[in-house]
Amino acid sequence: MSRHSFEDDHDEDDCHPCYRHHEKEDLQCHLSSSSNSSLRPHPFSHASPTFAGSSISYRNRSSLDSNMTTGEEQSPFRVIIVGGNIAGLMLGCFLQLAGIDFVILESGLQDALPRNPIVLGSFVMNLLEKVGLVEEAIANSCPMMAMKFWRASATECESRGHIDFSGAEKRYAYNGRSIEYTELQRILMSNIPPNQILDRQTVVRFTQRPHQVDVQCSDATIHTGTILVGADGYDSTIRQLLYEDLAQLPVTPDQPESFPPSELEPLDTRCCISGSAHLLDSDEDLFPNFYKMDFESLESHVITGADVPFSWWMTLHPSIQKISWLITYDKLRDTSAAATAQPSRDDIHRQELVQDFFEQMRPLLTSLGGRGTLGDLMDRTDPLRIQRFKRSGRLWDTWHYGRVVLMGDACHKLVPYTGQGALQAMLDACQLSIAIRRIYDSTEPIEDAMDIAFHEYFSDRYPHTRDAVLHSREIDKIIGEPHPFRVIIVGAGLGGLLLALQLERSSIDYVIVERNSQALMPMEGGGVIFVQKVVQTLLEKLGLFNRVLDASGLVKEVHVKEFSRATLCRVLHQDVLAITRPELYNILVKQVPPAKLRLGKTVERIEQVEHGVRCYCTEDGSSFAGDILVGADGTYSAVRLHILRQLQSQGALSDSDRLCMQSDSIRLVGQATELDPSAFTVEPSSQHGQRECHTWAVQFPKGNVCWMIDQHLEVPEDCPDLEDLTYHADLVEAMCDQFRALPSAWGPSVPHDVFFRATLPNTIGRLGRETKVYDTWHLGRIVLMGDACHKALPYWGHPLAQAALDSITLHKALQAIAQHQLPTSNIDSILEGYVNERMAEARQALVSSHELHQ
Repeated sequence: MSRHSFEDDHDEDDCHPCYRHHEKEDLQCHLSSSSNSSLRPHPFSHASPTFAGSSISYRNRSSLDSNMTTGEEQSPFRVIIVGGNIAGLMLGCFLQLAGIDFVILESGLQDALPRNPIVLGSFVMNLLEKVGLVEEAIANSCPMMAMKFWRASATECESRGHIDFSGAEKRYAYNGRSIEYTELQRILMSNIPPNQILDRQTVVRFTQRPHQVDVQCSDATIHTGTILVGADGYDSTIRQLLYEDLAQLPVTPDQPESFPPSELEPLDTRCCISGSAHLLDSDEDLFPNFYKMDFESLESHVITGADVPFSWWMTLHPSIQKISWLITYDKLRDTSAAATAQPSRDDIHRQELVQDFFEQMRPLLTSLGGRGTLGDLMDRTDPLRIQRFKRSGRLWDTWHYGRVVLMGDACHKLVPYTGQGALQAMLDACQLSIAIRRIYDSTEPIEDAMDIAFHEYFSDRYPHTRDAVLHSREIDKIIGEPHPFRVIIVGAGLGGLLLALQLERSSIDYVIVERNSQALMPMEGGGVIFVQKVVQTLLEKLGLFNRVLDASGLVKEVHVKEFSRATLCRVLHQDVLAITRPELYNILVKQVPPAKLRLGKTVERIEQVEHGVRCYCTEDGSSFAGDILVGADGTYSAVRLHILRQLQSQGALSDSDRLCMQSDSIRLVGQATELDPSAFTVEPSSQHGQRECHTWAVQFPKGNVCWMIDQHLEVPEDCPDLEDLTYHADLVEAMCDQFRALPSAWGPSVPHDVFFRATLPNTIGRLGRETKVYDTWHLGRIVLMGDACHKALPYWGHPLAQAALDSITLHKALQAIAQHQLPTSNIDSILEGYVNERMAEARQALVSSHELHQ
């Protein structure tokens, strides 16, 4: 069998045969214009005998049936519907209203396994009203009031938002409702005479004749009718037989290529497993929130796995104490060396793979509180109600030929949990019943009437179903794709915040794990930050430049002096801004959604797992999982320490990375906030220096002055692995006493004691001046940025500029990884590209900062 479909945008072998001579280029053209398909005839979308431009004659298709004759009499008008599912039964209801004879052939109506509930949207309820079944549907269903979204792991289930459906009734006349599939099937069948639904009729072939179509079943029964409707689902026998017939048609100038018999259906391993769990009164401890729900309505919960490649859905039916569940997964395959490169169809059903899959899912939490897990739901599910099925959306281009026409999943398969399947099938039934009625009423030759009516049916429905398939795929990507890509950023410093805001604009999920417990930085502390042009450009792209500009001052010139001399030089910098660190930090952190900023979390341990990475925190034992972990936690990076220790244990640590980071000076940093500039003779911005120490002072328009004293150490000190966060007031006071009489940058008349007294207590920082560029910036799914991997001297904004460049380059790398959901080997390559692009420039920045210091 060969078939042509809109299955994957990049699937070049799946284009229509008439475009195969320029497959890639013409596929793009075909897809972009397919929404206008109603304006042009599709080569195989109509019944060709009299359609303009077609050279296929209905009465010359001897290759299809050697027994075809032209002398048969016209049979009574009758429609044969293959498939007793929702699509076929709904068409039967419409034909019953229209007074048109029909019969429904179903292969296993009595033997069908129980099906899980389906959701009928508001529009479906309106369609049921047209056939007089809406009241019975309402009586046997429950209103769907909300859809809630969660992210879960083995330790926590985190709410991500919800959609409220409670207002649908006022707008569309009906709320969406959940109903058992078999119950809806029963309601539709009740509207059809029992003798028109024939069970145990498995179709094996059909024959198109001049005045009828013969349908043969496996028990040798032959049914004769005027029209054959294939409503037999995704694995449609009617579609397969139709396409086999089309592949036998002779090649003509107007149809340069037919369906290639050798083309195989692309294998789809995107699957779902579903079931229904019946809870007991004793299960309240496991699922307490379930027992608190309103018994007159139900909810749907969508839960994505934090560190597994699965997602799961639950529809909660409190009135009958039942939870319908569905798990989505991709490519459940044997990854052993013996496994073949191309999976077979049996791979997704192999018992050992499925059993392993269930074992992975069992520990994961539900969204219902308590200690209940997916394993508990599986244990309360009848094994006969557990089903596996494909979940991808697919659209076929050929819907009819001659007397045969397709509908429902036989010609368009939608992602099953997006609420579109039943709707599109019923809309097909409505439109196809209109087409059949036109054929029935037509005075034209029936072949011509079928050609026109079926082409109109296709032209009307194809663009809408194409949009529905694409829409269902988008929903699948948003809430159905297992394990949505997530970045963990450790450290809410300036570099980490810049990266986070770029991820926010790209709609890439992230969480910031920060050890400080307060989101905002006190305005009274901190030093000055010089904002270079590269940072200004990034802020402009983020829409924050004007806010920073309002809170900063333009640095017009820098005066460099020695204590005993006049000005040595005057360096002009028209494009550099000066801003206090608290001002800049608070502007950035306010743009991060509060739910994505987790405060008071000190990372203690990091683990790389098969599908991602997880970090564990010390304060409350909480953990965070994602695909990539970014260490943006500054000079004394816990993430870097984890990487170096891992490499050391493997004997792979470089000689340079074995050496401790060193500090060759100690700095005092503060912000004087109560000075009156008119009381002093001052210069706009200046630096003083000599061999033993140097000072900075930057005056801002509001009168506050950021100042710094840098005292050189005779012998550089090795820095500890982790920063000592204790505030040593005694050491700060001793250093202040040492430099109280030292003239400030404002001249001899203003000693540093003036700055000290104008700076609030406990806001003066005593810091080391560390420098180092590490050789190792990433390991597996862990990557470093900013001061965590390269520490330059804090002069003229070099550290911030380099962190901003890191964030820009790393953001591009993360976009590439997120877009393609790459395996670890490809992730290594992309992150190594980030390191190669940035390391040389970071080393040069360190050299430049030393030159400026000298």
